[in-house]
Formats: sequence, structure tokens, C-alpha cells
Amino acid sequence: ELADRIASLGKPLEAVIITHPHPDHFNGLPVILERFGPLPTYANKPTIDGIATTQPAKRAAWTPVYGKDYPATGALPDHELGPDSVFTAAGVEFRVVDLGPGESSDITVIHIPASQALIASDPLYNRCHPWLAEHRIDQWLDQLTRVEADFGGAGTVFAGHGPEGGH
Repeated sequence: ELADRIASLGKPLEAVIITHPHPDHFNGLPVILERFGPLPTYANKPTIDGIATTQPAKRAAWTPVYGKDYPATGALPDHELGPDSVFTAAGVEFRVVDLGPGESSDITVIHIPASQALIASDPLYNRCHPWLAEHRIDQWLDQLTRVEADFGGAGTVFAGHGPEGGH
């Protein structure tokens, strides 16, 4: 579905950013790369390491649940980002900020200064229940405080799950 939604935009896909090592955020990467060709794929080192470490076990656990909808192969990001990185793709500057462990073993948010948009990823959920099964609730709450302090003025916020929202 995601690849079809991207294709329906009628615009080229220039890069992929993986924000954290949860399968609902990295599993589609092989499908995207197959559909759109080789693309630079960005993530920080803890996310890349987390994907490499957990991907086989996640596949074993979730393939029986999702069947053919769970990708049979995996892929790792090929561009490693530092803790606080800035890069440009398709002429757009992306500021990637590592929040450390919280909702996930490590998580980043992506600020797009030109549009004052924040791709908040999974520290923020909108109209759905957060995933807190990894038992880092206090760290997650600290992440929420940091996101509000650093990016509270964002014009549009894209939560990790649920619809986007304005400030």
C-alpha cells in the first residue's frame, strides 16, 4: 500500500529516512527499494544496529501473523547519520535529531526548517494508543518534553501513528 501511495503522488522518491528500529517503520524498505530503485536510505547508528539485531526475530514472530504481507527479506539503511545531523535531499534540508531511548530503543525526529514541519515519529501518537511495551515510559515522557521544548513552534506535526496535525 505504501509504495502505491508514494507512486500516486507522481513525484520522484529521492530518499528514505528510518526513524527507529520498529518493524512497522523499517519493514517496507525492501518493497520501496524494489519499486523505486536504489535510493539513499538514512538512519542513525543505533537504529541501524537495532534493525540488524532484531530483524530476524521480528520476522520469525510476525510472519505467522501477517503471512505474505510480512516482507520475506530485509534491508538496512545505507547512510549513517550522526546524533544530530543535517542533510539535503531533493533540495530540501532535513534536520535529524536523536532523542535516544524512549518509545523505542532509540528514536529520531525530523525537522524540515523550510516548511516548519516536524516528522515526529513515534514519540507522538495522534488519536491512537502509544506502544509502551518496551517499558521506558519515563524516558518517553522526557522525549515528549524535549520535542515540545525544541519543536513546539512547528506548523505541521506528523505523528508516528495517526493523522498529521497543526500546532
